[in-house]
Amino acid sequence: MQRGRVLNLSRLKLTGFLLENKILIISLFLFILGIIFGTSAVFDYSKINDFTKTFVTDFIQLRNNAVFFKIFLSSFLRSVMTLLIFLIFGTSIFGVVTVPLTLTVCGVFYGSIVSYIYSEFALKGIAFNAVIFLPSSIIFIIVLLLACREAVNFSLKISSLTVSKSVSYNISNQFKRFLIMLLIFVGFSLVSALVDATVSSAFIKYFNF
Repeated sequence: MQRGRVLNLSRLKLTGFLLENKILIISLFLFILGIIFGTSAVFDYSKINDFTKTFVTDFIQLRNNAVFFKIFLSSFLRSVMTLLIFLIFGTSIFGVVTVPLTLTVCGVFYGSIVSYIYSEFALKGIAFNAVIFLPSSIIFIIVLLLACREAVNFSLKISSLTVSKSVSYNISNQFKRFLIMLLIFVGFSLVSALVDATVSSAFIKYFNF
């Protein structure tokens, strides 16, 4: 009997966790789908291939030729622009759809880049991904997933107020919370950019593409 109660409690806790974090779990699922699509789409679709090739070329050239600050600024601005898109979409009733779609596109973007580097540079590409590209990217991917959750949550609140008059939110306080969370995410994007600039400055000399 005791064992049955423990199992039931464990299931309840798991169910509660899944329900409480359902938006985050769905966001992660969509992002992974985007990565899976991006890894194959880079070879099947010429526009994605051309975009990825241009991005990777510019990414490598910047790190070969630029100083620490330029790498940091480029990485940080790219991250902030993505968060700004989440902010704009999240303050709309359509953000429930457009924010997850944007996250999925980001997944396609990351998947196509990693796949392209692997295929183009072979073993050196694997090392480049592991040392240069992925450390800062992993930090920002976590930021993206959390920002997606916050943006969708706020969009859902706006939608609830629009559709049902019986629902009551202090939307001003909710918006302030949303902005504060995004500012926190900007802070973590700053960390991601610093990691990018640091590892790029230190290790790009070992990669001669």
